[in-house]
Amino acid sequence: MPHLIDGHNLIPHAGLRLADPNDEAKLTAMLLRYFARTGRSGTVYFDGKASGAPPGGSSRHLTVRFVRRRAARTTPSVRTLAAGCRGAGLGGGVE
Repeated sequence: MPHLIDGHNLIPHAGLRLADPNDEAKLTAMLLRYFARTGRSGTVYFDGKASGAPPGGSSRHLTVRFVRRRAARTTPSVRTLAAGCRGAGLGGGVE
């Protein structure tokens, strides 16, 4: 089963600092190594895009997505994500 990752929530748990302008690139590199080693796959989402961020894109094991921030409109994004999970057979919604 592919992993769905909220990148900015994972950064501090991975021993990185949100204040680091290259935090997204560092986390992406860590995730690429992990998924390549384990043979698993996943998608990491980052809200917004910092200047040091890697380009969005895909590899065999990891897809990187940057989501534009919308002022006070997070609910539609969550609903869209949940609908995508249901459509992919990954469950009934967001917990």
